[in-house]
Parts: sequence; structure tokens; C-alpha cells
Amino acid sequence: MTMSGNSQDPSVISGDSQASSVGSMICHMSGNRCAICLNLLPETGLQAAYLIDSASGGVWQLATAVRIGLLTADYQRSSTENAMAQCPTCHQAYFTPDLIALSPPLPVLNYILNYVNNAGANRRPLREVFSLLQQAKAGSIVPLPDPTPILPFLGLFTIVILKPEGLVRRCISTQHLPALSILQDNRFTLASDGTPPDGANVARIFDVLATAALDPVPDSQGMIPLSAEDPEFGQQRYWRLTLPPEAILAALIARIASGTFQGEEIGVAAQIYHTLSLEAVRRKQLGPAGGSGPGSGGGPGHGGGPGRGGGPGRGRGRGSGRGRRGIGGGGPSGGNSRPQKRNLRSTNCEPPRKKGRRVGEGGQGNKKGALRSGPLETVEYGLGDTR
Repeated sequence: MTMSGNSQDPSVISGDSQASSVGSMICHMSGNRCAICLNLLPETGLQAAYLIDSASGGVWQLATAVRIGLLTADYQRSSTENAMAQCPTCHQAYFTPDLIALSPPLPVLNYILNYVNNAGANRRPLREVFSLLQQAKAGSIVPLPDPTPILPFLGLFTIVILKPEGLVRRCISTQHLPALSILQDNRFTLASDGTPPDGANVARIFDVLATAALDPVPDSQGMIPLSAEDPEFGQQRYWRLTLPPEAILAALIARIASGTFQGEEIGVAAQIYHTLSLEAVRRKQLGPAGGSGPGSGGGPGHGGGPGRGGGPGRGRGRGSGRGRRGIGGGGPSGGNSRPQKRNLRSTNCEPPRKKGRRVGEGGQGNKKGALRSGPLETVEYGLGDTR
């Protein structure tokens, strides 16, 4: 998950009336408790922590989520659906510096990855898939692969570690450590006395709304370990939140490029992202602005062929890596993003050349222009330049 991401969070330091109203609503909904550690604070001590940044950094985060089908362009970054209440310790010490993030549980991520890989031509955008999963949780029959095994995990989220080097011997203290729960008959129930905390299907579920509804709230001192050195680090913990899982996944995707710890959740989220983002790139290349062939602005020869890049090997990018990303032609990733009209009269042709090692014709140009999976922040065009 991502928080406001920087000190410009309008709900924390600005006088903007809308942000202040959203922050007050979030604090009221949580009973003035931090959604992570469950500790009770004065309303003035809580902060509105946003999934997709409400400040300027959220623009490219939302654009990425829209491009891969997780969110719609009208997603409200300054709404209560995009934020939770957090104490200064959780917010400023851990989430804002991207040391940790929230993630959908591994069973949900694996379900989404399998759907992305196997749904074929009938695949729906993931924002629709998550909506259908919520309907399935409410008892409806939905046009998806059987979601029954993951229904208990919908609405739950886990913390993943992004920068373990900054979390050595670190933990978050709580005054309300939840009792153990166990997954039985496809639902989580309170575990019986003597259940080991690291047992199969056993977890602690931090539920801020349920905690706020108790009167009085029982005290139970405990810790949320953030370092693998802690012997309790391997115990399963979930957080029950009323936030959209597609937004939490989008926020995680926006952060995983900065992490050095490849946990299971991060690995699966990265696979989902790479698959969808590469498909988005291909759609862009094949669109009206991308020329008539699979290359960006030309035919298969990356800088030549029947596309708008020109005659064989004479596109703007020339297939030699001189265009953007080394893919020649006049398409969106070529050296010149505007299609150029060419006069192809025979009087303007160059003298014939010998066949063979011409750069850009099936040789090195193909190697440099080949579509490949790069770092998360640079797979999609322009994304690396907007950080």
C-alpha cells in the first residue's frame, strides 16, 4: 500500500477544506484508532494515509493503474475510499518512506495471476474482476473461475516488507493484539486455547472497526515484528479494511520497484504487473498511432517495412537503437513521435547497396528493439520519466 507518500499530504498540513473533511470522516469511521496498530489517539494525532497519493505523485500512479485495468480514470484520490487513519509512527516512520506496504493476501494474488494467464480472449479488466469477487462474497454467482477458496481472504490484507535493511530489529507496538483465528469451513473463527500461533491456517486479524465497536476495548500488549530476525516474524497477520483491494494492489505495484525484498506477495504482484503492462504496450503499438505493423512505427523490421517509418531500414529510429527504446519508425516510441510524410519517388532513392550487414534490417536492430520486461518503473512508455 502507499500512504500519502510525502510531507505534502493535504490532509495533514494544508488548510484545504475537502481534505480536512475527508480526514475527519476517516478518523470518525475508525473510532480515532490507527488502522494498523489499533491504538487510540486524539483526532488531532491521526493522519489520513492515502493509497494512491492525493498529492502530485498520485497522478502517474493512477495513470499506471488505469493503463493496466485496475482502476478507472475517475478514481477519487482524495476520497474516503482511498484512505485510512494512521498514527504518526505507522504513517511517517514506516509507510511514507516505503519501508513497508499493504498487499492483498497471497491466495487472492495467486487467483488474480491465474486468471490473467488463463482467461484468454474473454478476460475482464481486473477492476471488474474485483467487483465480481465482492458480489461472490455476498452470495452471488459470478462469471469467474470458482472463487470459493479465496472468499475468506477478501477484505483482508497483509503487510509486505519493501526495504528490509531499514527494518532490522524494528517492530510496531500495539495495545490491542488480536486473539488467534483459524480458517475452518472456509471462514475465519476464533482459535481454541492452545492453538500454536504459527500453525497452519492460523492468523491474527487486526480489525479496526470491530475494535472500535467494543466497549470497553480490552488491552492486550503485543508487537508487530517487521524484521525477519524476530522469531515471531513468520506468524501470519492480516488487516481487515474497508478499502478496495484493486486500489491496494495498484498502490503496491507503484512501490515494488523501490523494494529489495522479493517476498511471495511482491513476486506475484510483479508478475501481474509485467503481464498487463506488456499487453498495454502491445496494444499501444498496434493502435492507430503505432503504424500498420507490430513494430512501433513500421513493419516487423523495426524501422522499415510497410509501416509509417518509411522504406526498408529508413525509419526515423533506423532500427539501431537511436529511436526511443531502440525501436525505429515514427510510432509512439520512435525517434520522432509524429508520423512523417515521405516522397517515395524513384528519383529520391539511394543507389543500390550490397545485401548483408545493414544495421536495422533483421540484425542488431532487432536485438535492441525487442520488447522485453525491464524494471517496473520503466516497462511502460514515459513511466520512468514521471517519477
